This record gives sequence, structure tokens and C-alpha cells, in this order.
Amino acid sequence: MKWNLWKRTEYMVGVEVKDSVIKFVEMAKSAKEITLSSYCMENIPEGLISVGKIQRQQDFSDFLFEIKNKAGIQGKNIQLSISSHHILLRPIRIPNLPNKELAKAVSLEIENSIQLPFEEYVFDFGVITEQDKRSEAKELDLMLVIAPKSYIYPYADAFKKAGFYPESVDLASFAVHRVIQREESLGDTYMLVNIGEKSTEVSIFHQKVPRLVRTFNLDLGSYINNLPVFSDNHSAVHSFARDMGNELERVMNFYLYTLNNREQILAELVLVGDTKDLGEISEYLSSRLGVRSWVAGIGRIPFAQELNEKSLREIEASLVVPLGMALKEEMA
Repeated sequence: MKWNLWKRTEYMVGVEVKDSVIKFVEMAKSAKEITLSSYCMENIPEGLISVGKIQRQQDFSDFLFEIKNKAGIQGKNIQLSISSHHILLRPIRIPNLPNKELAKAVSLEIENSIQLPFEEYVFDFGVITEQDKRSEAKELDLMLVIAPKSYIYPYADAFKKAGFYPESVDLASFAVHRVIQREESLGDTYMLVNIGEKSTEVSIFHQKVPRLVRTFNLDLGSYINNLPVFSDNHSAVHSFARDMGNELERVMNFYLYTLNNREQILAELVLVGDTKDLGEISEYLSSRLGVRSWVAGIGRIPFAQELNEKSLREIEASLVVPLGMALKEEMA
């Protein structure tokens, strides 16, 4: 007889917080596989978060506690994605050093060479220099991600008070990249677009590293609400997609020409987000920008039998970011 006393399921939880919605994805990790075991999306009460910043700390923590109990989230350790509004992305170049010495060298570079609009900060970085060229390179190119502590710490405190333990805070673009690279073979340069209810975040990746992140305000709901009575929803989506195309063209031109990346070919556009009209928007943008455009989802990741597949597939594009955050622990 086998009692299986020592077998247990580990839970990996990814969270995405926007101004108007919070999403949880919980993955169950057993000896055999990783399964999407549960998910939850809740509208955030008006005024709790504005332009990415928590406005009422205790109310937000109470809100998180209610969600935890309501959704039955079993994992406590979370990987968190928040808005990039207040996060800086900077390329830097430092001497080629062993990995264990890089963090100290980057810290010195920030102190001596970078003027920041805040005094206290946290940072992370990725090596841009290609691995096969690193052994001979005298210097390393890095992409630096910096955020003020006053932006990051309130989130960490609020989740801790609600009974969670935030292990990391990351950009949504990293999470999307983490999911789609499991399913698709992407080119050298591509754009990720995360469409929210009130704002859209755009990232351009080159050789698997984000080189540019921009956020702009486009509210699809306002397009629908402001339609003339004789118009239909299709007209609103088309107007939104047209304005979205204008913004994406500006971002593409800035990256390719102002930042002097003319030799790169940006030929792919990946969409995720919180509107059911992503397919129509993707089709328009593909024609408008002359690139392959497609909507990302959860792909072939297995999910628990008790989850309704039809319901899950209808909203899978909105779960890509929290899913990618949950997978961070597995791919670390």
C-alpha cells in the first residue's frame, strides 16, 4: 500500500495590477506537470489606484484580503506585475565582469552616471551583449530597469498585510514574453502590446530583451460610450484601432529612427489585454502597419479539469500577464 505521505502540490501565483482591474493566476506544480489550477479577475474600486499608484493603502490591502478569501487562492508567494508608468528603462555599458560582480558594478554606475528623479530606488538588469561574444568583449551592454521605492514598496506592504508574500515585481512585457516564447518562434525584433481599460503599454523587444517601453492613454470604453446613437460597436472598435495605429507608428518610428535602430526589421506585433475585440484590432493593425499581428493566449498549458474550457478560452488573452508572472518561478 502506498500512502504518498510526502507528496504535496506547490502553488505558483502570478498577479497583474492595473488601475481598474486585478488578476490572479494560480499554477499547481506536482512531480509530473504544472497545471493552471485557478484564476480570478476583479474590478478595483474607483480611486484605489490612479496612474499606477496606490491612493488608499489600507483600503487596497482590505480589498486584496477579500479577494484572497473569495477566490480561494492557496499559494502565498506571488510574482507581481504593476504598471510601468513610473519605471525607467536605460541601456548602460560597463566593463565585462563575472556575473557575481555585475550587480555591484551596476549600482556604482547608477550612483555616478545616471541622474534620477528620485533618491531611493530598486533596480534589476539584463545582459544585452550576445552570449557567444561575451567572452571576448571588453565591455558589456546591459538594459537597466529602475523604479522608485516609493512606488514599489506600498504594493509589497499591501500584499503582505493581505497574507501574501511578494517575491518579485516585474514588467508586464517580461511576463508576456515568458508565455509566448514557449509557443512561438519569434524574430529578432518584435512589439508587444498590452491593451487595458484605461491605458495601453507597448514594448519593443530585440534579441529577447526589452529595448523600449511606452504607456499611453486610450480608453476603448469611452469610444463606445461616445458613439452616436446610429453607430454600432464595430465603428467604435475601428476608431480605437485607428488611433492605436497612430500611437504605434510613433513608437515604431521613435525606436527605429530616433534611437538609430534602422538596421532592425520590426515585423511582428503580439497583442494581449482586456477587450474581447482584440482579434478585430489585430487584423486592422496588421494591415495598417504591414506586420504580422496576432493575439496571444495560454497556448498548450494544461489546466484543471474543473475549469470551464470555453470560459477560459474567451478571456485567455487577458490572463497572459499573470500567467507569465506565475511561470517566472518555474523558469528562474
